[in-house]
Amino acid sequence: MLTPTEATKTAVEFLQLWLEPEREAAAAQIAKVMCDPNQPETATTALAAQLNLSMFLLYMLAQERGATSETEIQNAADRILHELAIGLSEQRPPQVRSGMNGTGPSSPWQKTM
Repeated sequence: MLTPTEATKTAVEFLQLWLEPEREAAAAQIAKVMCDPNQPETATTALAAQLNLSMFLLYMLAQERGATSETEIQNAADRILHELAIGLSEQRPPQVRSGMNGTGPSSPWQKTM
């Protein structure tokens, strides 16, 4: 079984694959890892790793927005998730620039398999 750090590194690798233009190839590679019969706990570990990665990125965003203390970071993270939930419920995904030069889709929801 992977340690939490190793699992989170795998989550980063999954995300890197997912950000590539070939989503079908990424999905196939991720499925191959997730369905490994020699690692029956992989799906649970992968989910926990994705949550760890999401939390880490959310806390980084909270700090980018100026939060410094643990309480401020948690409160900012809660606000960010609330903003995201509202955007999703209104069928308006948050707008993000892709790539360093701002090219590409304006949100991750526009890039589909």
